[in-house]
Amino acid sequence: MKIKQKVIYISAAILTALAIGGNVIHNIEAQKAEETARVEQLAKAKAAQDKRDALIAEFQSNRSSLISESQKLIGDGDPAAAQKLLAKFASLNDQDVSHLLKLSVDKLQASQTIKNLTDELANKPDKLRSMAIYKEFAYLEPSNPLWKAMIDENRPIVDLINSQRAAADKVAARKDAVKRLFSPWDGSVHVVEEGIKARLKDPDSYKHVETRASDPGVGDVTVVTQYRAKNSFNAVITSVATAVVSPDGVLVSLSMK
Repeated sequence: MKIKQKVIYISAAILTALAIGGNVIHNIEAQKAEETARVEQLAKAKAAQDKRDALIAEFQSNRSSLISESQKLIGDGDPAAAQKLLAKFASLNDQDVSHLLKLSVDKLQASQTIKNLTDELANKPDKLRSMAIYKEFAYLEPSNPLWKAMIDENRPIVDLINSQRAAADKVAARKDAVKRLFSPWDGSVHVVEEGIKARLKDPDSYKHVETRASDPGVGDVTVVTQYRAKNSFNAVITSVATAVVSPDGVLVSLSMK
């Protein structure tokens, strides 16, 4: 038993020592990895700083000629070349470079817009779209007298088209408003039925038969409703009511026979 116990103790001691040794090796390797990563990070940071310092030095030694050449390129109608020349130094946030970069981008966008509008105009759009294109051209090229002339020439017909469209929209809006007066189920007009019921001896006996309407296109609508209801003698009779209703659903007048 004693020998067996000694073997157990020795085995446990060996395992413990191995575990401790393994942890020590792992910690050493982890520290080495951290140190390597830190060194690499410092090297990258130094390389980036050296690159930026070199860029600053290059920019400062050529700043005047760079700005002048970029301005000339933009003035000569070549904003793409100016943008390419300035892009290298955009990260330095120099005020003049930033301004010229924005100007070159704006010029490029305007140039592309002009091309797109020219292509669209070549396809002969309708008068309203043509007028919109002329106005955009006048904004993009204010010194070109052609666009103002085209705007002035086409203004009367465009005003007429707009006027006609506005009138058509007004007619359509009225039709929609009048249509909403009538029930989609039986064609009755709610405000007229309420007016009729208010004058009946027995409102609960009211039954709608038919409703017809006359719409002059302007002003109020005349509504004729045929209905059945009990009279003072408790007899069910058919009667007719004529009402005048505004397009927004107001009962203007009601006549019952």
